[in-house]
Amino acid sequence: MESVESLKEFRPMQSEHVAFQELRPSIHQIIEWVQQCRNSKVKSFMQKDVVISFFRENLQAPLSERKFEFLSRELKELTLSPVDLVHYSSVITELKESPHKPELVDLCDQLVMDELSAIFRKYIF
Repeated sequence: MESVESLKEFRPMQSEHVAFQELRPSIHQIIEWVQQCRNSKVKSFMQKDVVISFFRENLQAPLSERKFEFLSRELKELTLSPVDLVHYSSVITELKESPHKPELVDLCDQLVMDELSAIFRKYIF
């Protein structure tokens, strides 16, 4: 497994890594980047005030303390699990073809939110 330092150079949205544009990332690097993207977004929703606010503003639903505990546990498990290669296939394919396109960050974020939405729906009742 590659170190976090070596993955920092694989950030398609950062223009300061000009050397990266000349390189083609391995599929392993791409999957790790997608996992980092996913885990970063997921971890932001593990903060109680963030997730409660999100539920209230975007889902028009309250989130009880007990639901938050279960949701937190599920989100933690998600960060420990491998990415769903089928779900993220569009961004993986794009990264293989054009790794320095900044809009791929937005695509990855959208796919993460789609995955999170499926989880969040279970807690609206």
